[in-house]
Amino acid sequence: MDGKQIPTFIGSLSRLRYLDLSSANFGGRIPFQLGNLSNLQYLNIANNGLNVSRLAWLSHLHKLKYLLMYSLDLRGSIDLLQVISGLPSLKHLNLGSSLLPITDYPSLSLVNTSSTLAYLDLFSCGLSNSAYDWLFNVSSNLHTLYLYNNHLKGPIPDHAFWNMTSLVNPDLSFNQISTIPRIFFLERTAHFQKQIKWFFPEAFQQPSSLVEQYLDRNWLWGSILDLSVFPLLKVLDISSNQLNGTVNEGLGQLSKLEQLILMD
Repeated sequence: MDGKQIPTFIGSLSRLRYLDLSSANFGGRIPFQLGNLSNLQYLNIANNGLNVSRLAWLSHLHKLKYLLMYSLDLRGSIDLLQVISGLPSLKHLNLGSSLLPITDYPSLSLVNTSSTLAYLDLFSCGLSNSAYDWLFNVSSNLHTLYLYNNHLKGPIPDHAFWNMTSLVNPDLSFNQISTIPRIFFLERTAHFQKQIKWFFPEAFQQPSSLVEQYLDRNWLWGSILDLSVFPLLKVLDISSNQLNGTVNEGLGQLSKLEQLILMD
């Protein structure tokens, strides 16, 4: 399969529900006949040398739940986000380490991403702060979001993730973020690593449902907050930061705590 095109006859396999063509050294254009696979629920075309342009054929896959298109050159697919936003059953989308098209993200701020989307991987996609406008309308069912190793800089605007009420596993590590929105402390799990400079607030107004918090190896500075506002906390890792002051006595009230890592 050395650089050969994906066979067009695959599009005639009308009962196909699972199709994995990843890392098969395919090249050339993706045959539009794949749009005939109306029963397809899983499609993986990742890590190939494909020439990805118009993706209109993808919009016909109404039952598609899992779409993996990581490590691809998608710069020619100018309709990428519009097509993905129209997939009614999509739950899992992986575009990690792909070259994305130059897109006017603000113009997409009113485009609703698939309402069923629960997993979104956009690591190493070269995203800048303009992507926040599109993320504003990502599904409220989203529980996992990978944005690590992009070009996000400065404070994260609160509105970018406010709609993500189900988010439990965000990863924004290896960016140049300076401020974390309070919403991440209201979720159950948040993992930020590297290059985050943030000041611990003195206390929160209401108890949080946070269960796990990983903030190790960052640029966090200031005093450790009153941890009694996290009564359900089981894991806390704030090691390798620039924190100072004493440990608040609220730590002693965390009856459910199982792992505590404070080392320098």
